[in-house]
Amino acid sequence: MKAAPGTTKQTSWDPATEAERAAALEQLERILANPHFKNSKRYPCLFRHVVEQSLKGRADQLKERTLGIEAFGRDPDYDTNLDPVVPTTAGEIRKRIAQYYHEPGHEAEIRIDLPAGSYVPEFRLPVGQRIAPPTAPARRRWPAYLLGLGLLAALIGLGAIAWMRPWVPKTALERFWGPILDSPPALYCCA
Repeated sequence: MKAAPGTTKQTSWDPATEAERAAALEQLERILANPHFKNSKRYPCLFRHVVEQSLKGRADQLKERTLGIEAFGRDPDYDTNLDPVVPTTAGEIRKRIAQYYHEPGHEAEIRIDLPAGSYVPEFRLPVGQRIAPPTAPARRRWPAYLLGLGLLAALIGLGAIAWMRPWVPKTALERFWGPILDSPPALYCCA
């Protein structure tokens, strides 16, 4: 297959990893945000449904009746001949996808197509492009002043414990006055 001048050749691609599926869903959102899709309810609904189901490994369930029921809320016994909502919507989606990728700036993007006669989307990756696995987030370092504040709080806590000396036994005088001093504040009067 020869690429048109100014376009990038695409190769068939099956998103297998989480990062690849995330990249495909990100491309789906870019397509659906385009004015060709944004001003409609039916087209994004069906297109999102078939892409998401395909990425979940349920491409075998993408049949006309199933799509009518799941994507458009039709009754399970609806007549597909009298209500051709799925094939007409799919045909319009195919046109809008072609319009989207025909616009400048979309040549190097992941391509999601809905081939004629099928409701299973095809994913194509520009030649030479790879989906990078997600990088581990950088470890967050605590600012030096927070570490200093934590160390100061720990020293104050240790100082308070040392001042109270809970490990030293109480004297007889402390045991005598303990119930009065440890009780809630009260008013004592001496005559």
